[in-house]
Amino acid sequence: AALVRLMMLKGWKQVELAEVLGVSTAMVSDLVNDRRSISTTMAVKLGEAFDVEPMFWLGLQSAARLERVRRANG
Repeated sequence: AALVRLMMLKGWKQVELAEVLGVSTAMVSDLVNDRRSISTTMAVKLGEAFDVEPMFWLGLQSAARLERVRRANG
């Protein structure tokens, strides 16, 4: 959700973000749709693209993992 909001603020579509990050549009689509985890390398790239600290992205990733575990454990 944060990624989509920041993309909207920049006026970027997935294709444009992929170009900025130097990755495929498929990878961006996977990130946007929570089908791919944010690696430390990707956190750095996203941080540079959106002028936020990489820890922001890693924190979101950790929170998402924790939520998945909570849901799986009832």
